[in-house]
Amino acid sequence: MPRNERALNRRLLHVSLAAGDTVEVALRYSLNASKAACFAALTDVRDIMRYTRDKATSEPKAGGALELFGGSIQGSYVSADDSKIVLKWRLRNWEDGVYSNVVISLTPKGEDETEVAVKHTGIPSSDKYGHGSQEVAVKQGWQQRIFGGIKMMLGIGMEAEDE
Repeated sequence: MPRNERALNRRLLHVSLAAGDTVEVALRYSLNASKAACFAALTDVRDIMRYTRDKATSEPKAGGALELFGGSIQGSYVSADDSKIVLKWRLRNWEDGVYSNVVISLTPKGEDETEVAVKHTGIPSSDKYGHGSQEVAVKQGWQQRIFGGIKMMLGIGMEAEDE
């Protein structure tokens, strides 16, 4: 196959993946903290800046902005109450205008234990540069940078549960 044709095929494949192929990530954690503490850790801008160690924007109301890690994560709140947080969410390196959906459910399992379930859907298979495995980057980001940071900030025990 001629070089120009191979390059065109790569571009077409990239556009096809970015436009239509999506994946999802589901995570479930049991945190040794109250539901209120878990909700604050996920939505309060001061808490977010503590565990990300970076500037953040978090306005937990319908249409409110969300930005983490210097703009690497961008989005907005669809809704937020003490039991469920719904977000439009994207990584900066995704195609312009491409957003995924995140639903975070908080369920108390006792006075100081909360189950946090994350369902992240509509993740594009590749970014605008053709790098695949976006679900791996997203999953690792939730596990290490978000929940790992929350665990350190709150000084709590946390167990990941298989989905």
